[in-house]
Amino acid sequence: MFRIKSRGLAVVATVAISLTLGIPAAHAADPTLTFGRNPGSQVFGLAPGVIAVTASVPGKVAFTADGVAISGCDAVATTEAAPFTASCTWTSPKAGNVPITAKLTPTDSTLTAITASGTASVGTPINQPGQNFKYERLGLYVDTVNASGSPAKTLAASLQSNSCVQMSQFARGMGIVFRVYVNDYLQNGIPLTNKDAKVSITIKGWDTPTVLSYGNHSGSAFWAAALTTGEPGSGKYNALGTIDYSVEVTLIEKPEVTKQVVETNYVAMKKNGKTVKVDGKVVYQPQKVTKTVVVTPAVMGEKFVYSPSRWATTSLLTLNA
Repeated sequence: MFRIKSRGLAVVATVAISLTLGIPAAHAADPTLTFGRNPGSQVFGLAPGVIAVTASVPGKVAFTADGVAISGCDAVATTEAAPFTASCTWTSPKAGNVPITAKLTPTDSTLTAITASGTASVGTPINQPGQNFKYERLGLYVDTVNASGSPAKTLAASLQSNSCVQMSQFARGMGIVFRVYVNDYLQNGIPLTNKDAKVSITIKGWDTPTVLSYGNHSGSAFWAAALTTGEPGSGKYNALGTIDYSVEVTLIEKPEVTKQVVETNYVAMKKNGKTVKVDGKVVYQPQKVTKTVVVTPAVMGEKFVYSPSRWATTSLLTLNA
């Protein structure tokens, strides 16, 4: 397991690494090459990642990503002593799963070169505002719990009898409560309230968005709303299987707030159009000026979309019969 962290949000995921070892069956003594844990993982646009491999013999390693040689990593020497390791720091040109390879050319020319392949998981910050992609603007925490009064159908009765149990598997007839916390890191990480934004849940194939309200819940204030589910024909959400949802945060547009302040500037004194000097030094005099300063910057009405289905299957919801 590894952790990708975006401010305000932590995501845990797993990376499957498949190794293709080019070892001829007749040469058991040929070298081996394996990737380190979570090869090349990184957050797209924020920080580079490191690809590391371990070989059974010393040599030089050439790294590629998505079929393209990684600049500066085409002949990385392994350590001289076992275990023979080589590493490469790289920046992915895109997000998502990127195929990577490492080719070892042994120092001993009598040995066969070998290639290992794997996958780098390149994360993307969840926020996607309008047309201008900005990193680290909003931090979101999102989870789902069951609503009170949910019927004891196919899921455990202990879950049905208690509300606010964090879960991702629901049965028809249950209420799904979405809980959302939003922080704005452009404003020093302040939590967004209903004075700052509007938050809603949009479900693919379901025309009615679920609008969240901001309020106090046993001492903690956050955004919440319930999606009611039911049988077909009930007018409630009823599609079985994965609930493909997204969280939309729309900032409320606010004008710039300014105020007038008086400052003192010092300007050179002039007489008859000439600068006044005493003992060869310029004489300055105070002058009061009024300036307009920004107290609170304007907030644009941008929309940010959080879609867990893009990057974390463990965050998906399922509705069962």
